[in-house]
Amino acid sequence: MNSVTTRTGKSLLNIMSGVTLQAVLIGLGFFSRKVFVDTLGFTVLGINGLFSNIIAFVSLIELGIGTAIICNLYKPLAEKNVPALQGLMSFYGKTYRKIALTISIICAAMLPFVHLLFKGEMSVPHLRIVFALFTVETVIAYLFVYKKNIIIADQKQFLINSILITSNIISTAAQIAVLIYTKSYFYFLAVRIVFRLAENL
Repeated sequence: MNSVTTRTGKSLLNIMSGVTLQAVLIGLGFFSRKVFVDTLGFTVLGINGLFSNIIAFVSLIELGIGTAIICNLYKPLAEKNVPALQGLMSFYGKTYRKIALTISIICAAMLPFVHLLFKGEMSVPHLRIVFALFTVETVIAYLFVYKKNIIIADQKQFLINSILITSNIISTAAQIAVLIYTKSYFYFLAVRIVFRLAENL
């Protein structure tokens, strides 16, 4: 009965923290988008959106591996089978490193051609560098994301959500400050990468 109660409690915490996280992300998104447009303009916003979509498409090679990982972790977690958990985590770590490498290779192959996606003169120079920064941010996430799955499988998603809420508030504030004081898209992306790395360590 206690285990059932504990699982129910964790599920409720996960749901509430998930809803809170989404609300925070929506609120921060509206505010940061306004500052972004006011500072850098709609052209840069369009570039940001296009590169985000390209990276999201390339990331489809993950093919739901995260869900499979979580499912396979349930049993050894319930049985407290440490050797099995260590073996699975080692395997998943290697798998995600291969995914990160594959994404890096695909994006590197696309790098010489990203400027062909745009017509006319762009207000953002060095588009290849911008795309490379998007790639770095994504690769960082894949190198460490498998570690979060054991927490999710243990029904402690609320811990991750709490960290993400705090991290997103701080990172958005930092990004807005960078935009206002430097008006630099590169510094904006650099701040995102730093916080992405901090979230996953």
